[in-house]
Amino acid sequence: MKNAMPISSLATTKGLVGGPFGSSLVGSDYELAGVPVVRGTNLGFGKYLGGSFVYVSEEKVARDLARNTAAPGDIVFTQRGTLGQVALVDDSGSSEYVVSQSQMRLRVDPEVAVAEFVYYACSTNQFLKQISDNAISTGVPHINLGILGRLTVPLPSLAAQTGIVNVLGALDDKIAANNKLITVAEELAILLAGQIKPTVAVGDLANHLKQSVVPLLLDASCVAHFSLPAYDIDKLPALTLPADILSSKFLIAQPSVLISKLNPRFPRVWNVADLPIETALASTEFLVLDPLWCSTTVLWAILSQNEFAINLDGKAAGTSGSHQRVRPDDLLATLVGDPRQMPDGVKARITNIGLTALERRAENRSLGATRDALLPQLMLGKLRVKDAEKTLAGVL
Repeated sequence: MKNAMPISSLATTKGLVGGPFGSSLVGSDYELAGVPVVRGTNLGFGKYLGGSFVYVSEEKVARDLARNTAAPGDIVFTQRGTLGQVALVDDSGSSEYVVSQSQMRLRVDPEVAVAEFVYYACSTNQFLKQISDNAISTGVPHINLGILGRLTVPLPSLAAQTGIVNVLGALDDKIAANNKLITVAEELAILLAGQIKPTVAVGDLANHLKQSVVPLLLDASCVAHFSLPAYDIDKLPALTLPADILSSKFLIAQPSVLISKLNPRFPRVWNVADLPIETALASTEFLVLDPLWCSTTVLWAILSQNEFAINLDGKAAGTSGSHQRVRPDDLLATLVGDPRQMPDGVKARITNIGLTALERRAENRSLGATRDALLPQLMLGKLRVKDAEKTLAGVL
């Protein structure tokens, strides 16, 4: 790799650190407020940290965790678990974080490299292959500070790094703006739908579709797989080969609402307001519901009420806390608001919100694909920043 430099050479003094020893940070240390702790669940949201945080007190940090902190501009890597996860600490949240036992933190020396550039370099397939090739496979696959420090990234001039960051950052900024709009719009839809009281069973508002297919037998080169992992990543179906799906799935033949029966305390309600061009398949962990009296978005908003999730959680059963399921019949018998009691104008507003969210998510997929195509070309010097900017002129 041209001008490749090891990660350790990019760090400030004591800038590459791991999480605390196990006994230094345990579950009983977590509080409702304080200094947020970066765990694996806070990576995987794109460029920046995301998701829900747990907290420890400032006193705990000062006493035991001062060397395990991260600040805006730092880069966090997963040490064990889902290897290859990397995220920047942005400046819109806390001024200080604690890195958990399964994470590592890099503080980049600004005289050597641009932190955002290093983040992008560590997001390439080339870097992920280095992680895979060097991971310790005994027990839970993992790496350590020594391994991370030896991994290399390309390092052009600071000016070139800044140019690359500006190009890729423009795409990520647009994606972030779309995500914010989606979040605000969908919160409004749920709020509007919450104005009607639960009076009718879910099964009276929708047909439960149960047509099952074997993906391998489909006459299709690609399918849209509505899986639990895909929902958790970006609420967009994974486009995959039918042969890569080994078990039967539910066919989604019309706009529908998917609701997961697994672990209802973590609600997964998916609004399939429009079908993709590919054959659409749903995990059998979902119930596929065809609304009778309203649009999919209205039914989605009704099923996204917090009270409904609490009721489902109370009906769940299973052998462990991580594999609780609610029976389909129990889910369908649960009471929710009746959309027939909702003013037509409100239903129309909620429906439009769903279509807007769908369009923005589709745009984000396209923007992400453009970014991912440009990323290795820019990193390896095969594409000039000026040429990349011309490409983006027709995208942004």
